[in-house]
Order: sequence, then structure tokens, then C-alpha cells
Amino acid sequence: MNILCFFSLLIMFCAPAIYRLAFYGTESCSNIILVAVASIPLALFLTSIRKWWIFLLVSIPLMYFSGNETFVVVVYRHYMKAVNVLSMLITNTTESGSFISNNTLAVCCDVPILVLWGIAVWAKYKAPQPSYKSFAFSSVILAALLFYAKDTKIMGLPPYNLPVQYYNAYAINKKIQQAVAQPKANIACQQTNAKERESYVLFIGESVVYDHLSLAGYNRNTTPLLDARENLTLFTDYKTNATLTMLAAPMMMTDATVEDFYRSYSGPNCLQVFKQCGFKTFVLVCINHLDQDQALTAAADSVFCVDKDIEIPAIMDSLTNVYPKTFFVVQGLGNHCYFYNFEEQDNQFRPNPYYDPDVQSDSLYYNAYDCTLRYTDRVVDGVINAINKDSIYSVMLFASDHGENVNPGDERRSVSMKPQESEYHVPLIIWRSQKWIEENPEKERCILANKDKKTYIDNIFYTLCDVASIQLPDSLNKPEWTITSPSFSATQKRTLLTPDGKTIISID
Repeated sequence: MNILCFFSLLIMFCAPAIYRLAFYGTESCSNIILVAVASIPLALFLTSIRKWWIFLLVSIPLMYFSGNETFVVVVYRHYMKAVNVLSMLITNTTESGSFISNNTLAVCCDVPILVLWGIAVWAKYKAPQPSYKSFAFSSVILAALLFYAKDTKIMGLPPYNLPVQYYNAYAINKKIQQAVAQPKANIACQQTNAKERESYVLFIGESVVYDHLSLAGYNRNTTPLLDARENLTLFTDYKTNATLTMLAAPMMMTDATVEDFYRSYSGPNCLQVFKQCGFKTFVLVCINHLDQDQALTAAADSVFCVDKDIEIPAIMDSLTNVYPKTFFVVQGLGNHCYFYNFEEQDNQFRPNPYYDPDVQSDSLYYNAYDCTLRYTDRVVDGVINAINKDSIYSVMLFASDHGENVNPGDERRSVSMKPQESEYHVPLIIWRSQKWIEENPEKERCILANKDKKTYIDNIFYTLCDVASIQLPDSLNKPEWTITSPSFSATQKRTLLTPDGKTIISID
């Protein structure tokens, strides 16, 4: 029985690596052997525990680790990373419930894990108690492995990877909290060309792929309303700097870079800057990061959490009627997988899993994604309508936090350590009211001149301030990073912060 318990545990610990090899062929045989060898001390240690109830208590979290790692492997093709852990912890229940329900294969793959654990528990209950010598021997072997392997490849493989990533997630969150706790000094900024009525918007899109916009030449009519908009410019070579919302959104709202992500929580925030210049500041969010990350929204006068993206324009319209100077940060659910965020009038691409549940087709989610773009098109157009009033000087910057792998035949999911271009080549759209264009001819010329140049998420904060004529102090001012400035330079090196929260890769 002890042997049955041992081998059940050993296979359970190796399961994530076995799934990764069996499903995707992305795990090497040498790594499988390494995982098996590294799992032996842990399985041996558990088997040598004398008390059945102690074995049960210790094995439950280890079973959870193996099942969680398996789920991530089946969905994302890689092992858990620290920022994946943080994303899980801050994700609201609606989003996480949808994510689990749409990944039935990954859930099913956890069933063998549960069965193996059950066999191990039963075998341990029936097994004769091992000697104290076997427990001491296995403890020494496990302790030696953990001590000598703490900085090696072993700790990045199951069954040890997940506890390591939980610790790394704790360390990242601790750094964020330390940054949040730093005193926030007022920034010496001022608005040099204030108007009686003006409104500016930073619209953080969710999972919008550049190549799927008809505005960008896509052969499906996914953005009909924006296609017909005047004074709207799409930037053709804009790239984000992270493939996870919780990394990209904070840097979009601040002057932080991938080399100094934690400055997102200690440095100047666009809400703070606009508020100091006399604007009423608002955050409008639908089931996304900003309804959880209160540190980023602390400078807002009000935060509105809505159930549907389409509710956002009406709230903005009311606020612009009440307050003469407004600044909005908008973040919707947008095009978040699994692409259910659309209504019947957006149901233009069939079959899809939400209107054709009985149809089996490779294009189900691909079609559903394009339907969500029709929905996003309506929401963004509604936001423009809310600030496009005769007496208001207004500008909207729309940029997606990251993209998504949705092209036909591409089964790889996003959030990988080696992202594809569809994950970071996303749209940047700038819409300007006619009054703003007439008042800012030089900035308008720069927008049109720079639309095909290399642009980057680091340009957002400075451009947002510049379109509102907010003069930053010399220590923060970067005209070479400001798209609306004649000094804008397209030579900036573009890099990306991967889901482990520390590895930086080039994307140029």
C-alpha cells in the first residue's frame, strides 16, 4: 500500500509536465525526467508520514498545487507565473467564473489529479505505518533537494513551481504596497491654455487586436461607427508593454516604464495631474482591473462600476452636462476572453458559441471575438458622442491594454513568456473635437504626421497631458515621448514586461 501511495503521488506531481508534453509537445523529455526525479523526495516524504490525518492535511494543498498548475498548462501552455497568481487573486468572481466555465477541458484534466490523490489517501489509510527512520531519511533528502535546488531550474518546474510563484506574487504585491504607501507630493503642473468647458478621456481597451479592426483594413466590418468618424486617427505601429491588464493599465495611467513598474504606484498619476489642474476626475469601469485596484483610482472624485460597457457613455454624458471641466479614465470588459461581451445587434458573425450553442466549428470563438469588436465599436462611439458637444474642447485617447491570439488556426493562448505580435500590436486611436483642432493646429499636424511612426504605451501619459495643455515640471517633461509634440522621436526602444513581473524582452 505504501508503494501504491508513493506512485500515485509521484504521477500526480508529474501530471502538469506530462499534460504539457502530451497536448502541446512543448515540454522536453529531459524536463519530464527532471520533474520525475525532483518529485521523488516529496512523494517519499509524504508516504513516510505516520499519521493518516496528518498525511491528509499536508497532501490537500499539494493536490491543489498540482491541479492548479495543470489548469494553467492546459489553458496557457506554460507553468504558473507570479503575475498570473496576482491576477487570480484580484479578479472578481464574475470574470473568474466565466473563465472556468469556458475552460471545461482544463477542468476535466484536473479530474485525474483528484483521482490520483484519492488513491493515495486510500492507500495511506490502508497502509501499515512506516518507521521513524524512513520519515527521517525522506525528510533529509527533501530538505537537501530544496536547499541545493533553490536557485536552479528545478524550482521553476512542478511540483515546486507553484509555491515559488505564490511567494514571488507575495513579493511583487509587497513592493506595490510599499510604493502605494509612499507620500504623494503635489506635482508642479499647470494648464497653460485652459478653456471654460473641456473634456478629456483615456479609454483603456481590453484585449483589442489591431488586425481585427476594419478601421485598420480588416476584411470584416467590425468597426463601422469608428470607420465613419471624422477627426479620428488610428496609429498603425503602436505597441503595448505588457500582455496582462494588471501590468499594462497602471503604466498606461502613469509615467512608469517596464524598467520601473512600481513607479505606477509611487509616481504621478494622470488622475492626480488633471485634478490638480482643476478638472473633475472620474473612473468608469466594467468588471475589470480598476474596480479592484483602488490605489490607482484614489485621485478620482468618483468611481462608477457598471454591469455593461454600454452603460458608460450615458453616465459620461450626464457628468459633462453638470461639470464644465472633466477628465475620465474608462475601462470596459471589452473583448476579454471568452468573447461573450456583445448583444444581439452585434451578432453579425456566425456561428458563435453564444447564439449557436449546438454548432461545432473551428471559427466559433473567432467569430464571437469579432462580434465583441462590434460591441466595443458602439461603446467607443458612444463615449465620443458624450464629449462631442459644440461648446466643449475634447479629446479621447483609446488604447488597448494588450491583444489576444484569435487568428484562425492559432490555438495558442495569450499571456505567455514568448508573446506573439497579436498580443502586443494593439490600436491607439486619438479622436479630437473640431473646436480642439481649430485651437491646436500644430498639435493636430503632429498627430497626423506621427500616425505611422513607432509609438508605444510610454507615450500615453505625456500625450494625454499635452492634449489638455498641461505643462509638466522639467523633471517629468518629455516632449520626445509626446506624440503631439514637434519634438516627438520614434527611436524609443520598445520592450515588454512578461507575466513573471520581472523579465523584459524586446518587441521591435
